[in-house]
Amino acid sequence: DVRKPRILAYLNLREEHVVKRGLTNLLAEPQLTLAEVLLKKPESYHFDILPAGNIPPNPSELLMEPRLAEILDELKAQYDYVIVDTAPVGMVGDTQIISEYADVTLYVARSNYLDKRLTGVLKEMHTHKKLKNIAGYPSEQNIEVDNITWFKEDSYKNTRYDWLNDIFAKA
Repeated sequence: DVRKPRILAYLNLREEHVVKRGLTNLLAEPQLTLAEVLLKKPESYHFDILPAGNIPPNPSELLMEPRLAEILDELKAQYDYVIVDTAPVGMVGDTQIISEYADVTLYVARSNYLDKRLTGVLKEMHTHKKLKNIAGYPSEQNIEVDNITWFKEDSYKNTRYDWLNDIFAKA
């Protein structure tokens, strides 16, 4: 999420891992390379992280840069999985811009927190094909809302982003 980047904090990474540069810098500064801003397997994690970078004054415009496709292609060539954390769906256009390059859209929602009426935004995105191949992750039970399957909490730990570690723990 280039508007409110929190991944590093959610993963409890120490300050020496926090960098001032990331995706937004790659987009705004063509001389930067991916290797210069990538965090290689920080702490005990078994995956690399491309931080959001500096918060730009024009996030959506920056994400529309043709260089985004090049960066994502480079990441797809290097990694088996590329997971992009974006702003909440429906709040801003960032997610729709990035979804153009996504193989799947994983919708993460906190159980007993998300107002179920907000699933209407997801339904509209699905109906009008604004997001492709939507999969959901609430944390209660397997349910189906408007032909979208939501997965049960037991599949992953119930702490923010701990499920990422479970996915990549095999490395």
